[in-house]
Amino acid sequence: MTGKIARFVAITLSLIIFLFNSTQIYGYIKAPSCINKYDHNSYFKDNETFENVIVNVRDFGAKGDGVSDDTLPLRMAFYYNNIIIPEGTYIVNPDLLIRATPYSRNCAFKLHSNMNVKGIGEVIIKIKDNFSNREKPKYYNLFMSNTDDTNITFENITFDLNGQNNLVAENTDKKVFGLYHTAAFCWSYHPNELTGSVNGLNIIDCNFKNIPGTNAIVLGFYASENQNKLSKNVQIKNCTFTESGFDTSDFTYIYSWAEDVLIEDCYFNGSKAPAKKVTGIAVEIHGSNTIMRNNYIENLH
Repeated sequence: MTGKIARFVAITLSLIIFLFNSTQIYGYIKAPSCINKYDHNSYFKDNETFENVIVNVRDFGAKGDGVSDDTLPLRMAFYYNNIIIPEGTYIVNPDLLIRATPYSRNCAFKLHSNMNVKGIGEVIIKIKDNFSNREKPKYYNLFMSNTDDTNITFENITFDLNGQNNLVAENTDKKVFGLYHTAAFCWSYHPNELTGSVNGLNIIDCNFKNIPGTNAIVLGFYASENQNKLSKNVQIKNCTFTESGFDTSDFTYIYSWAEDVLIEDCYFNGSKAPAKKVTGIAVEIHGSNTIMRNNYIENLH
């Protein structure tokens, strides 16, 4: 009897410690715990293999009603490799802080290798209102990574950075202003590691819009003589990039710090009402063997 009581006390204490430590550290990401609303163990077993599991974000409690905060359910689903997102508008909060060079940045979700995310119907992932403003501008991204990732695919999703309600320029009267990453995808070097790239990225039938800051997609960048690895094997096909770069003096939709890149059948349209006439570029190339084929570009200066 004494042994059973001792075992019960030990299990109870372990559970209390687990609940108390309601912030989990995944790599260098500080993420709020999911156990306050969902059964953590039913989704994240130590011996579970994610490779062949297909999950639906609705099974984790995502509503997609354009009002509810769907950040936590989507974070739970994105731990898996194969994710289905049904039609809807999913409001998310980019409150995860990722360590990066030369400064840490916020994002809603951490990218990882072998992610295969597909939207069914009209799917919009949208940043919440008022995460950033002129008084306290912030770097914010939807998806971000400071690791070397492989084999990632996103298909049939609209990425809305909601820039009209998340401005980043403190003063648009200056010559240089609003130099904040507010990207849908961003790879950036970890400050203590030589990591921050992707090998094998496919973005198909996606839309990018309402980006106030400098980029929609950042495939890495030069950080130092040692931190300069290029991403590679990137395909961006049949995507639209619209109404962005309106609150920065230096804008590029795709910052291609990469080699072996194909950008095909895409439409690029700058902002019709920027804070002032700014530098606007569809693709900035920093690598060999980039093919741009059958793209249409307008309203970029």
